[in-house]
Amino acid sequence: MELFGWEFVPEPQKAVGDCVKSMHFFNKGKTLHGAFLEHDEEYHVINNNPDKPGALPVLPTLCVLDCEETLAKANAIGGKTAVPKTAIGGGMGYFARVIDTEGNMIGLWSQK
Repeated sequence: MELFGWEFVPEPQKAVGDCVKSMHFFNKGKTLHGAFLEHDEEYHVINNNPDKPGALPVLPTLCVLDCEETLAKANAIGGKTAVPKTAIGGGMGYFARVIDTEGNMIGLWSQK
């Protein structure tokens, strides 16, 4: 994902399990940072339903240096701000939410 500086391994890996079709690993430099799993279609759910904005089956939330800067970058590459940078209170930092170019909601958290 361009937004976070991740590099994807070119070929997806075959996954083990009933519902996973493939695994797509991503790195940042030489360090493996994780993977996205592609599920069989019968296991798909809608992550961002405009008719039910509070209904999220999964909300991946990532730690970033600055929510506002990350939102600006996301918007510049085709994403949309769903929730602007918002103070959590109690010295717990800030959160925001962005909708990526595929319609997925992603949470952001930063201390500043």
